[in-house]
Amino acid sequence: MKFSEFRNDLIKYFPNTDFSAVPEELNIVDVSDSTERMGKGFIFAAVRGKNFDGHNAASDMMKAGAAAFVVEEDLGLPHQIITPDSRKFYGYLCAAFFEHPERRMKFAAVTGTNGKTTTASLVAQVLISTKIKTGLIGTTGVFIDDEQIRDGKNTSPPAYEFYSVLAEFAKAEVKKVIMEVSSFALAQSRLGPVRFTVSAFTNLTQDHLDYHENMDEYYEAKKKLFTDFTDISLINTDDEFGKKLYGEISGEKYEYGMNKKAHIHASALQLYTDCTRFRLTAGNETLIITTKLIGEYNVYNTEAAIGICTVLGVSIKNIARALEVAHGPDGRTEVIPCSRNFSIIRDYAHTPDALENVLKALRQACNGRLVVLFGCGGDRDREKRPIMGRIATENADFTIVTSDNPRNEDPVDIIEEILTGISVRKPVISIIDRKTAIRYAIENAMPDDLLLLAGKGHETYQILAGGVTIPFDERKICSDILSEYYAPMFDRKRIMTISAAEILIQTNGIPKQLNHLDKRVNMTDFYIDTRAPVSGGVYIGIKGDHYDGNDFVKNAFEKGAALAITEKNDFEHPCILVKNGRTALMDIAAFHRKRMTALVIGITGSVGKTTTKDMIALAMSSGKTVFKTEGNNNNEIGVPLSLLKMNDTATCAVIEMGMSHFGEISKLSGCIAPDICVITNIGFAHIENFESQEEILKAKLEILDGASKTAPLVVNGDDPLLKNLQERYERRRKVITFGIENQNADYVAVDIHHHNDRSQFSVKKGGEYIADVEIYVRGGHNIINALCAVTVADIAGIKPAIAGRFLSAYQPGFLRQNIEKRGQQTVITDCYNASPASMEAALKMLGEMETKPGARRVAVLADMLELGQRSKELHEKVGEAVVKNGIDLLVCFGNDAKYIAKRADELGMHSGYSTDKTQVKNFLKYKLKPDDIVLFKGSRGMHLETIIEEFYN
Repeated sequence: MKFSEFRNDLIKYFPNTDFSAVPEELNIVDVSDSTERMGKGFIFAAVRGKNFDGHNAASDMMKAGAAAFVVEEDLGLPHQIITPDSRKFYGYLCAAFFEHPERRMKFAAVTGTNGKTTTASLVAQVLISTKIKTGLIGTTGVFIDDEQIRDGKNTSPPAYEFYSVLAEFAKAEVKKVIMEVSSFALAQSRLGPVRFTVSAFTNLTQDHLDYHENMDEYYEAKKKLFTDFTDISLINTDDEFGKKLYGEISGEKYEYGMNKKAHIHASALQLYTDCTRFRLTAGNETLIITTKLIGEYNVYNTEAAIGICTVLGVSIKNIARALEVAHGPDGRTEVIPCSRNFSIIRDYAHTPDALENVLKALRQACNGRLVVLFGCGGDRDREKRPIMGRIATENADFTIVTSDNPRNEDPVDIIEEILTGISVRKPVISIIDRKTAIRYAIENAMPDDLLLLAGKGHETYQILAGGVTIPFDERKICSDILSEYYAPMFDRKRIMTISAAEILIQTNGIPKQLNHLDKRVNMTDFYIDTRAPVSGGVYIGIKGDHYDGNDFVKNAFEKGAALAITEKNDFEHPCILVKNGRTALMDIAAFHRKRMTALVIGITGSVGKTTTKDMIALAMSSGKTVFKTEGNNNNEIGVPLSLLKMNDTATCAVIEMGMSHFGEISKLSGCIAPDICVITNIGFAHIENFESQEEILKAKLEILDGASKTAPLVVNGDDPLLKNLQERYERRRKVITFGIENQNADYVAVDIHHHNDRSQFSVKKGGEYIADVEIYVRGGHNIINALCAVTVADIAGIKPAIAGRFLSAYQPGFLRQNIEKRGQQTVITDCYNASPASMEAALKMLGEMETKPGARRVAVLADMLELGQRSKELHEKVGEAVVKNGIDLLVCFGNDAKYIAKRADELGMHSGYSTDKTQVKNFLKYKLKPDDIVLFKGSRGMHLETIIEEFYN
């Protein structure tokens, strides 16, 4: 841009500014007030701050390439723009540089100490519900409608970032913007020439006194929004500062609150644990408002939102309708799924007033103890620390004082300052580490307790000394703790041992150079790979398809092995000579299993084994100490090595078993001796090694070979090959079925509801409801997996209702239906494995997901491997499933995936196909639209995840 374009635009705002030293033809590349973002052709704005004066760096910026300078005094530099207030000038300069995007949309603002985020979120949800393209700027981030486009680093962004956001809004044709305006933004003139149609003032309580010298300065900063930037003002006059503000400002203004004289006022409040109802009077209209938000303070937030939306042209009835389904922002009185006999809520309350408000609101909903866990941030207002200590102990029954974001302060010192304010004689404990404090709170919760985690809210990090941030998502932390907590944890530190003599007996081996048969080794120290040696461990030589581990015995001893089990005599080191290393490993694991008293659940099937295993383990953990095989270590090597890590602290073991040939499941079953046997389904995995699915069924039924005659067999009653096993095994073995479609199954999933982020259903047994389940994954295949988990838990003596509630903590494993926002799309990464059944399940799930107007359901599908001669036929069936489930766009990758594309094309759906990753990425680049939901699904060997990472990074 030529400087003349800036000059002509800015001179009307700054008539006392001297522009004469800058040539009108000077080319301007960018503008900045940061010494860290500077380059050739920039205008550098020298801004005076509390800790740094940009004027002192101006000459250095000239060396860095700055073409012109905004200054408040003559520095003797070329191309100076001399203005009385360079900070204010810079805000207008940014607006001019981005060609005034603020002129293309209407603005509304919320300011105050507390309630800004909730109020702004409610306004945004109401506007979106009326199909108005809406931008939201605030603490939780920057959004266009429901899509987050930037993180919330600042409540109100700095001037350059602010106008770059507005430029992005303008490009997306945003019509109305609601933003939180902080006192920092007002004091630092970040807003430039933006004008707010309406602004709301929520309240003013102690905060940010580390920046503002006192409350008066803090108030005056807030006041600027209404005197300098706003056309219509909405003021909470129940607040003392609000009452003062209303009396001091001019222009069109309205009061809101509980006072009947206010223009907008609430009355007849009904406060419940899950919602709030009140009568709203706005001008001449009166109606009943229902909101999911709880507490009196949220009534004020709702009133402010209603007032703003009314000014922006939304009818009261439409506002009321939208508020019935509106939710609070993340981390604002947010319920964390708990599935216990107590409740957990997290809230951003980090000021005295906010903490008091939320505690008083929760007191009305609490039937047991009200427990609060909180801390105060370091390098921030120290005066509020003892005040918050007093408020916590006055309003809660039990207080846990811990760390928040300590920054550069010692958390111990912060806690000590909080404790000085405590005078009430109630239980108080301080635990420095916040994660440890949360664990303490959960493990010591009593029935009907309500646990409030205050201060961090939506934040997913913790700020330590030197600006270092670490991941700290309280929702996830609670989920992790809860998944372990109900029964005692499996103690991995408990190590069981075996003697050399016992190994000899179990393997029928021959000792070589073995002088101490009483020598004992840890069960966890057996290994098969010399690249990952275990000092003092037992190396087992295993023959593979491409190598012979028996050739590495010498290497194992060089790296510290104490003993080797080998098929070849080493002649030099203590060894046990065996006929087959695999069999020896299995025999040792079987011996170890016999020493255990734990209930062992064995799982096999074509697809869903790992997910079902993890869900069963979670359900069983509601009453037992659970050991499970990690990942998909389900073969003749993985299962016994995993089993050796089990110890006698486990009261339940959940073991997954896989196979590719006849006889493998039989060996594994003999090793683990399952007390309950589970078959998830019969599909086409490894069909290349079998003549039919019936043969696969025969191979899977080998799970019974090592089980006792009384061990029940639990099978998928919807599977055509499994549902008839009850008749087949009648009088010989108890066969229990579960299903969705098969209403005659012993356990049936009913009342199924799918949401984009979770699924809900109930379980019936013999016609009676026994459990309600909510899982944070989607799809009928995951419902059947969760139903299996409840079924097994009930058979094992676990209360199904509790087992079902535990499943809310389930998180999918690596590359298994992970749903997340990537770029402008919602991405479903489901490429750990793929089979015809799992492909169809994933496509069905995708077809059921709700999309925004104009958005599409996109499937990126890769080869399904190990299908043998039936590969072409089975890939074509996937193409049929794509069309059947109403997928909008199909992209295929791989040699056999072309049959998916061709079949879909024959059915009228044009598809993209390539064996070149770059072509696939380019196709997606030009075809994907904002808000599309994109499923990536293929066999693990196709490495679809690399396309995802390369495309989005």
